[in-house]
Amino acid sequence: MAYLLTSLPNNNMEEQLVEFDTTTNLYQQVSTTVSDVKGSEITYSPNVDANFVIYELILQVFFEPEKNSNLHFELFEDDVAMGLYFRVNNNATRLSYEQLLNLKFVLPAYTGNKTYKMKVRCKGSGSRSRLNRQGSENSVSEIYSPILQMYSII
Repeated sequence: MAYLLTSLPNNNMEEQLVEFDTTTNLYQQVSTTVSDVKGSEITYSPNVDANFVIYELILQVFFEPEKNSNLHFELFEDDVAMGLYFRVNNNATRLSYEQLLNLKFVLPAYTGNKTYKMKVRCKGSGSRSRLNRQGSENSVSEIYSPILQMYSII
């Protein structure tokens, strides 16, 4: 499901695209292999007067099956890694917990359509985690849907 919101006059936010992926299988076990974050891909064309573009992804992280979690996220533009300033490291040591993680990046304005997506991996064995699923391996679990939005700052 996607929404395109147009701002009111005198607001510096313009043409906000919000994606709410209701696909039933968004659960993801993160391993040492780099993989796409399910529900993180979006194609966006900013307002012609934009100074900046915002990419924002909200997802659920559950530090299970290991208690030492170390996740590395990186933003990609048209399947090319965006580099050092578009990476996030999220970790926990000897702790089993869950959280909502809000990843937000300020991008330079551009013209035309570009496709963005987040990729993730864990640091090594013993630091795996889950995305978008609550509960332990053998329990009944809740599946979460990530919320993804892009918008122009004028």
